[in-house]
Order: sequence, then C-alpha cells, then structure tokens
Amino acid sequence: MAAPKKTKAIRPGAAEHIGLEWHQGLQFKLAVLFLLLFVLLAAGALWSSRTLVQQNLLVDSYRYDEASGQQLANGLRALSYDAQTLAGSLAQLAATPGMSPEALRNAAPRLLRGRPYAALIADFGIWPEPNALYPGQDRASLFWTRHETGFQLRNDYNDPRSAPYYHEKRYTPARYASEERGYWTGIRSEPLSKQNLLTVGIPIRDGRGFLGVATVSLSLPALAEYFAGPASLSAGYSLLLDENNRLLAANGTPEPLTPGTPLAEIAQRQLSYSALALALHKLDEQKHSAISKASLYNASQVSALRDGTRELSRQEAEEILSGIWRGLLPGADQLKAPARIDLSQAPPDGEPAYSILFELPGSNWKLLRITSTVEGFAGANHLFQTSLLVSLALVAMALLAVLLVMRILLVLPLQRMTHQLAHSATLDEALNLVLDESPRNEVGLLAHWQNERVRQLRESIDNARSARVQLSAESHERKNMQEQLLRAQERTALALQAVSDAIITTDEHGVVDDMNPVAELLTGISLREARGQRLEAVLRLQMAGEAEETGNLAELTMRRGSRLDLTEGLRMQPHNAAERDLVLRAAPIRARG
Repeated sequence: MAAPKKTKAIRPGAAEHIGLEWHQGLQFKLAVLFLLLFVLLAAGALWSSRTLVQQNLLVDSYRYDEASGQQLANGLRALSYDAQTLAGSLAQLAATPGMSPEALRNAAPRLLRGRPYAALIADFGIWPEPNALYPGQDRASLFWTRHETGFQLRNDYNDPRSAPYYHEKRYTPARYASEERGYWTGIRSEPLSKQNLLTVGIPIRDGRGFLGVATVSLSLPALAEYFAGPASLSAGYSLLLDENNRLLAANGTPEPLTPGTPLAEIAQRQLSYSALALALHKLDEQKHSAISKASLYNASQVSALRDGTRELSRQEAEEILSGIWRGLLPGADQLKAPARIDLSQAPPDGEPAYSILFELPGSNWKLLRITSTVEGFAGANHLFQTSLLVSLALVAMALLAVLLVMRILLVLPLQRMTHQLAHSATLDEALNLVLDESPRNEVGLLAHWQNERVRQLRESIDNARSARVQLSAESHERKNMQEQLLRAQERTALALQAVSDAIITTDEHGVVDDMNPVAELLTGISLREARGQRLEAVLRLQMAGEAEETGNLAELTMRRGSRLDLTEGLRMQPHNAAERDLVLRAAPIRARG
C-alpha cells in the first residue's frame, strides 16, 4: 500500500528573505553599466578627439592664417619690388650716355605704362648729383607728381630759393645703397602734394661714380587701402611695419593707430602691445648683432650721413644705415619662412595670442598677423565641441534605446518569472508552476527549460516516492545478504591464513590487493607495503637462462583466461633474502554469471 502523499510548505518569509534591494537588481546594474560605458565612451571620445581631431583642426586653422598672410605678404612684396624696379629703370635711363634732359623728360613717364601697381604711385623723380650728371648744373631734378589727369612735371625743387634736394632724407641714404636694393624711407610728408609717402631711392651710378638718385614714392593712403583688402579676410588684425618698427598700415586693430608711430611708443600707450614690441626688439637686436659680427658697421658713414642730411640725428643715421647694411648680409634677399611668435598678451583684452611674422626682403617691411588664441581657434573649437556634443548625444540616445529594449525583452520577463517563483507558498505549488514560454528569445527558452526541468523533477519525485516503498522492502534483504557476505569474507580470510602455500591476489590490472602471511615471508615485503603495487614489483621472477624478469604474470593469466603453471626453471629474488627456486600457479578468478 502506497504511503500517504505529503505537501511540504515553503518556509514563511522565504520570499522576503531572498528578495533584492533596489540596488541589487539587474535593471539597476544594467543602468549603472550603461552609465559607466557612456562615461568611458565620452572620455575616450574626448581624448581621441583632442588628440586626433582638435589638434588637426588647430593646425589647419593656423595654416589658414599663415596661408592668407602669405598671400598678403606676396602682394606687398610684389608691390615694393615693382616700385624698386621702376626706380632702377629710371636710374639706368638717367645714366645712359648721351641722354639729354629733354629726352629723359619724355622717356621717363613711359616706364609707368602697364605696371600692375601704377595706381599706388604718388610721384617719381630723377635727382642728379650737383654738377655730376649734367656738368655746370647745381640742380637739374625731374620730378613728376600725380594729379587728377595724370602725372605732372614739377620744377619746384630746382628753385634756388628752396632747400637743396640733395640734403633731403629721400636722397642722401641712397649714396650708401646698392643699385639692386636701394633704400626705402619711412613715412614722410611731401610738401608739394601734401601727402604721406613711402619712397624708395636707387642710386644712379656709372663709371664716373655716384651721379644721383632715382625715386619712386607710394601713396600711404593707397597702400593702406590695398592693405585693408586681403587683411580683413581672416580673424585677428594685421600690422605693416617698416624696418625700424614704425607703423605703416593697420587693419582690424581694436583701436585706430596712427601711421608713422613706433611700435614701442604704441606699447607705452597701450600695454597690451608690450609683448609684441619686446619680441620684435629682440629680433632687431639679433640683426644688429649679425651686422657687428660681419664688421659692416662704419662710424664714418654714420657721421657723413648725419652731416650731409638736413635735420637728421646720429641715431636716425644709424637706423638708416643699419637697414642698408642688413641688405648686405648673406641671404638678405632670400625669402624667409613665416615665423610664429607666441605672445603672453595682445589687444584687445590682453589675452594670449600668436603672431605670424612675414619679413619682406628688399623693402625690409614686416607684416604681422596677430590672432588671439581664443579667437583664432574659436572656429576649430566650436566645430570640435559641436561634433563632440552631437556624437555624445547620439551615443547616449543609442545606449538609452538599448537599455529600454533590454528592459522590455529581458528585465521585465525575468521580473515576472521571479515574482511567480517567489510567491509559490508550497512545494507542490512550486512544482506545478508553469512559466510563460511565449517570448521567442533566450528568456522564453529559459522558461521552457525551467518548465521542462520542473516536470522532470515532478516525475523524479513521484518515482522516488514509489522507489522509497520498494527500497524499504529490500533494505532488510540487503542487510541479510551483507551479513552473509561478511561471514564468507571472514571464512575466506581464515582459510588463507591457514594455507601453507604463498597466495597473492591482484585486480584485473595486476595490482596487488591481498596476500597471506606465507606470501609476506616468501617475498620479504608486508601486505601494507605490497598493496597497491604491481605484481612484478612485489614478486620478482626470472626464468633460468634469461636475463630479463618475467613481467606481470597476473596480467598474462588474465589475457589467456586460463590457468598458468610454472613448475620448473623459475627463480625468485625476495626483497630480503637470496635468490631461490619457485613453483608458481596462477589462475583467473571469475565472478558469478
């Protein structure tokens, strides 16, 4: 008769005991995981963007400033070179043997035809040395000034009542200049046209020596207008300085600057220019040092220029001749690469900035493009930050979408499953619980196999209950059989102890598991030591006339499946005695059935 079926109740409070705190749930851990993943992705994106993207953007921004500045520098260099070339052509024309003043008066204006920068030329002239180009004539200048209808020849400087032109600053320095480079004045005011001008003077020379000067002057307002065009196309502001760092033109500066003002004086009024003025001063010191090393400094020339020029101080004479001497240094006419100057402060707010310096050979002008570090990189930083924010927003949205999908497909079904399992009050309820297998994913598969395992468990419990009754009936019979087996083993052991022959038993692999006392005496090794060893290690046998031992005879007997008798020629080497003859019989022991 089957035993009555019992229902085991689950311990009260078990569901509450195994419940999870809010921070232990899978949903919270997934949220934290995705948050950490987002932070790592954001940090990685920020690092890689700064390393790979932002630096490239900053380099490109600087290269753009450099390229636009180089374009303006090329235009200014072409402008100054065109003026020098025109002055050189006038000098060559004036030095032509047999060239009369009348022929020179007619030929000179034709040289302006077709010149690309003719609109910037304010005047040009030929200024002969007294009694040199035209003997007997103290003043024989040919000077053309621009008017509304074109250029007009003026003879004002040939009037004896005016100051001699050969003592003016536009004339005297050209004595010491070369025919190729000439000499550029700073900003000067022309009394006749009332204009501010920049003048280049080329010496007129031939075999007779110094014969005078040919000059070409550029209109400063026209130059400033030309300068303002390309200079306004980029961020920051631009300055054009002469060789002595006097301002020629400016564009985009926070406050208007007066042309002709030394940069050092501007820095005294506006301290934000101090870093730039100091940097240029250091560069000029290096150039003066190069002049000294090249032994170009000539004090007598300084004195001669000062004495031969009206209203010129010795310091001004040194500055003028220093510019001329710099043109004699090796590589002075070679185009130099733009130089970057990092400034600790610059207008308008005294913030850090960088300046790109373009030195213009020939005229020795300096073009400076000053860009605030913040302003210059603002576009690059804005593009970088915008791209980074958009990328991070997209990543965050993607992570939230993945988190939502995982919540719907994984977390919520698992929560329902755990709720069902946690609220099973009895064991029978737990075993009869059927989870939802409808989701076509791993959660549904998990529910299926959970249901399958529960079904198998129910069957196993039912089988166990049936087997329990049968086991109870069989346990008494098993106990009797065990007692009979124990008595049989005891009788067998007593029989082995009483036998006078040595008996050793092994398992099917030839490993010793038992031996009687006679075998212990015969082999010289105790049962404790022999048990677990192979037979050939315990019973060392050798056939007469053979050098090798016989091996494991138990294994040999098992393979043959029949009795083995060795009655002659078998010798044994005990572990504690001399070698002796031995008769051996081995037989396999087979179980019943």
